[in-house]
Amino acid sequence: SHDDLEKALVRAVESLPSILSAQQRAQCELVAATIESSLIKLSLLRAQAQAAAFGVGSSGMGKSRVHDSGDKQSTDNLLEKVCDKMQAESRNLDAELQDVDALLRQYDAAAGLAGASGFAQVVEDYARVAQETEECRRDLRRLGWTGE
Repeated sequence: SHDDLEKALVRAVESLPSILSAQQRAQCELVAATIESSLIKLSLLRAQAQAAAFGVGSSGMGKSRVHDSGDKQSTDNLLEKVCDKMQAESRNLDAELQDVDALLRQYDAAAGLAGASGFAQVVEDYARVAQETEECRRDLRRLGWTGE
């Protein structure tokens, strides 16, 4: 009946938070385990990358091993290669800068042709044309032109 249904509903609602809480705890533990395994994978990838790049491994506590003469040699070779690459890139950038400077000089030269003297000539010509146009209109009005 109605009272029994109400009591069943109250029991279900009261038990629901504990079920949800257990599910949330399980989800949190899963996320924590996933994060932990991802960190372990990243640590492994880092160690492999170090070994590939420098020929150096790491001890169990994450501290770098002491380099022997072969490791120092490979590190020196790697640094020398990086330095050579940076110098080559610097030379390429210098050459590109010279090309851009040459283009800017050409542009300035072209702009100089139409620069201040060219602009002054345009203004002078425009003023002369405007004056002559006005003189022509006055002459036409004297001759009876109405402008239509």
